[in-house]
Amino acid sequence: MTVRRAAVLFIVVFVLIVFSALLVTNTMSVVQRIARVSNVRGAVELQPVGQDAFVPVTADRNARAGSILRTGKGGHATLRWPDGTALRVSPNTTLTIDKCTFDKRSDVSLSHFTLSAGRVWVNVIKMLSAESKFEISTPTATAGVRGTSFAIEVSPGATDVLVYEGEVEVRAGEQSIGVKGGQTLAVTESGNTALRELDERERAEAQEALAELPAPTDRTAESGPPPSG
Repeated sequence: MTVRRAAVLFIVVFVLIVFSALLVTNTMSVVQRIARVSNVRGAVELQPVGQDAFVPVTADRNARAGSILRTGKGGHATLRWPDGTALRVSPNTTLTIDKCTFDKRSDVSLSHFTLSAGRVWVNVIKMLSAESKFEISTPTATAGVRGTSFAIEVSPGATDVLVYEGEVEVRAGEQSIGVKGGQTLAVTESGNTALRELDERERAEAQEALAELPAPTDRTAESGPPPSG
């Protein structure tokens, strides 16, 4: 082997080693944000990631990305993450946790859920990173927030987004609509939208529902999953 070929081989091997090290480092910096299912009342079922069957939830347990939470008539449950973000699942609701990660190096949190039916109430802490996202998609719209209290509900042919405080960006087709605290937006499956102020009944309902959620805490580092279960 000539000196030149040996030098080229050395450079190639060195680059591969550096690339592999960077890849491992980046992978290790991204952790899965695991929710704790608690405050369970009534019929609540969970389909754990990688499993085909739903199992009844009768006590606190974890829910990872890929899990599906389903409530029946009269069923309620709360999902809470280590940073204090909390989500209350109402009766007759099906919610999929699509993605829930936190990058410790860049301080970026990415969370995405699919609401197939029913309603959820959410308290999201204010995110420090501009690249962080918390989104809930329905058959007709996607709601994205950076720190707010709101509800999103799926009914046949429509999605309703009710914002108690803060602001929610709702995307429906090519439209992007900002819904502020004290407003509600209806989006039909045909893409029609209607924005209006909350009435007194809706305000009272929101206040009562959000009072059942744990108050968001100050932003803390993701220190790992809550107790197993």
